[in-house]
Amino acid sequence: MTAHLQGKQLINIEQNNVFQYQVSKPRQEPYDLGCVKREYQKTISSVLFEAYVLNKARDLTREFSYRDFLEIKHDAFRRIILRLRRKGKIVANPQRTLPRFYFLAERVSEYSREGRTIQ
Repeated sequence: MTAHLQGKQLINIEQNNVFQYQVSKPRQEPYDLGCVKREYQKTISSVLFEAYVLNKARDLTREFSYRDFLEIKHDAFRRIILRLRRKGKIVANPQRTLPRFYFLAERVSEYSREGRTIQ
């Protein structure tokens, strides 16, 4: 911006606004698969993620959904849940909710005693 005054005075004003905002947040991986042979990584990773979900679900005192596992991508969580349901380790809440809630099959009696809706 340049301003001329009535006299012979010249004023030059320059302004540079630079905003630098960067937060480095590393993606959280529950387990590191660097110690596993390449041909077994998919098998080991699926077993580890299933164990991770089951272990964390045991620590929760309530039903759980994918929002309790934000460190796992939603599509990966769905695949893990499908495998665990097929194995009979978790049960979906019969009431259709959004998001879908699940509970551990080993705790069915606890949920039914507490008066929660389980069929």
